[in-house]
Amino acid sequence: MDRALKDARVYSKFKTFPPLYRRIRACNVAFYKGRDAAAYKCALAHLIEGTRKGNLYGEWNDYGRLL
Repeated sequence: MDRALKDARVYSKFKTFPPLYRRIRACNVAFYKGRDAAAYKCALAHLIEGTRKGNLYGEWNDYGRLL
């Protein structure tokens, strides 16, 4: 997954996100890697696009605890 983020030129932006967010998103994308190639590509594309826009997707109202 790191290689895909680097190839899409969003790796440095992804590393600025909170560590818990990065770990959960990496786990969510990796979940599909050995199970469903199409779902893996879709999840990875969604992560890349959201990262490119600077968006944290999902429920991330942590009231400032992650930063």
